[in-house]
Amino acid sequence: MALITTVEQVKATGLRITNIDRSAWLPDMDFAQQQYLQPHLGKDLLDALAADTLTPEYTALLALVRKPLAAFAYWNDLPHLHSRITDAGVRRTTSDNTPAAYRWEYEEARGYLEEQAYAWLEAVLTFLDENRDDYAEWDTDTTVQAYRNRLLMKSGKDLSEYYRLHQPYRSFYYLAPVVLDVERMYLEPMIGKAFLQTFRDKEVTTPFTDEELQAFSLMKSAVAQLTIYEASKKLPCTVTASGFMVRNTPASTETGAGRDGMVPADQATLQRAADAAMVQGKKYLAALRKYLNTTASPTVMEDYYNSEYYSADNTAVLDRKNDSRKMFRF
Repeated sequence: MALITTVEQVKATGLRITNIDRSAWLPDMDFAQQQYLQPHLGKDLLDALAADTLTPEYTALLALVRKPLAAFAYWNDLPHLHSRITDAGVRRTTSDNTPAAYRWEYEEARGYLEEQAYAWLEAVLTFLDENRDDYAEWDTDTTVQAYRNRLLMKSGKDLSEYYRLHQPYRSFYYLAPVVLDVERMYLEPMIGKAFLQTFRDKEVTTPFTDEELQAFSLMKSAVAQLTIYEASKKLPCTVTASGFMVRNTPASTETGAGRDGMVPADQATLQRAADAAMVQGKKYLAALRKYLNTTASPTVMEDYYNSEYYSADNTAVLDRKNDSRKMFRF
């Protein structure tokens, strides 16, 4: 069931939409909820928010969730709200008192809705992460949290500490599979799958020693940089002064798309950022290997010391155009 069903609920979100007075003319809230919110919030939480009786915690969350829902629904349906499909074909809805908007005005309005949708979705995800104990349906959702305990990076906030992300919680939904690929392609061949897994598990259960904490920081730094490099090739990305962001709606290209975070970077800018991330990622990998080989011992990170990946001569990582072959030579 859609969490917005009436005009009054739309107006309560604060979205700057005027002259709406019939609930039957609302955009498709069910579609927007399933398409844009469910992947991030999970079906169980959305069902809980649709209950007839809510606790104060869920009432507060419902009011917050309705904000991106309204913005996404109007953004998605805006191309069709000014027209009607009749038995005589498509007809434009207009009047002398309210003439149709010019194209640039339409693009400005759609850009505003897109910006609001992204910003409020990020606010919802931030709120949930900070109050996850109050919302078990989200915290224990195996689909929403699928990558949380499988990666070195546990959230967009975690990744953003090593490479600045714009709207990190929302972007992490799309970056998480890339992070997993990076860990498999770059870290596992260098330190071993078993040793890498101990760090994934320790993040959840066991405190780090000082030596492990330093190695963990180098691992995360390398993964963050290399994730940006790989994501720039695989995903629709944006680079702004606010950071790197992954989009999940088509990029705005008209006059109205001049907002921070809403314009896709030109290819030259994106390529420079990707190349710089790859160079920095390799440096962190080399630093990690050197640190592990000079620090590991029978009593310090002994799993690595006793593995086939330990090398007392500490051979450096060489650049042999491996970024194109997805391999490193040691």
